[in-house]
Amino acid sequence: MYKNLNLSHNFRNIKPPRRGREIVSYGEWVDGQFYGLCYYEVKDKDITARAFAYLPPQLREAYLLRYLVITYPHIPPHTDSHTYSCINFYIDTADARTTFWKNPKNIEGYQVSNQVDGRTYHSEDLTAVDSFVARSGESWALDIKSIHSVDCQSEGRRTALTLTSMEVKYDELISYF
Repeated sequence: MYKNLNLSHNFRNIKPPRRGREIVSYGEWVDGQFYGLCYYEVKDKDITARAFAYLPPQLREAYLLRYLVITYPHIPPHTDSHTYSCINFYIDTADARTTFWKNPKNIEGYQVSNQVDGRTYHSEDLTAVDSFVARSGESWALDIKSIHSVDCQSEGRRTALTLTSMEVKYDELISYF
């Protein structure tokens, strides 16, 4: 589900990294403000090289670097689209708790408009299994094909650099750490 990789990083001093185009977003605009989750392309070559240096060389071609911004206090239980595993380098955490869930009733869930192979669920249909609260400067590996949610405990944005893979599954990723 998740693992603290105990890899300290100094990305937290970057506010925000030079980012490129929006890759994908989930959420809605209200009165000119976006509420939800966005992934952006990272254009800064130095930041990209530093992030990829944390990965074993044999995995580097299977990962992409993105800049993650969460601007909504509750991201419901879901599985990610087009991604098996990730490493999040947390910058600003908004004291958010990431909770992992099991689906004892085998509820199919539903898809929001731009979810491809991911699903979204109602927490009342699920059972919480475990959770963690990441701190700024920490690096965590996540199985984002497992159902998970994010609840921010404070105002503000949750930001992270995230290495994501559509090829490497979580168990393979953590076998290197």
